[in-house]
Amino acid sequence: MTRFADFWRGMFYMTATIVLGVVLYLLVVVWQPLWTLGFEDFGKISGAIERLDETTKPAAELVPQMLGQMQVMNKQIGEMSDSVRAMKGSVSDMSLNLQHMDVSMQALDTNMYYMRGIMGQQMGIMNYQMDKMNDKFTPMGMMPFNW
Repeated sequence: MTRFADFWRGMFYMTATIVLGVVLYLLVVVWQPLWTLGFEDFGKISGAIERLDETTKPAAELVPQMLGQMQVMNKQIGEMSDSVRAMKGSVSDMSLNLQHMDVSMQALDTNMYYMRGIMGQQMGIMNYQMDKMNDKFTPMGMMPFNW
């Protein structure tokens, strides 16, 4: 009976030794070079992300200024539209020759009205897209590896 137990104990240790040898072989010979290459690629990717943040930063700083200028333009277009409406009211009292001008003023008023609506819509879309882009920028302090 002891021979039988010694045989199976020996088989267990031999199997464990072979399995441990195979695992060590895989770790050292096969997976270690792959890990090394993966970390090198990760370093290159992190560097590219840092450079991307540096290149997009000036554009991100200019967009609020552009939005401010667009708001000023929208306000000026509104003022022009109001003055066109005032002119249209005074033109309607004039003679038949001025009816042509009235039609032109109405077309201009309609165009201004639509342009004001489109400007408001596009500014909203641009604000939404900038908020969305700000979520995509990676803060420099949160990079996993800062080389």
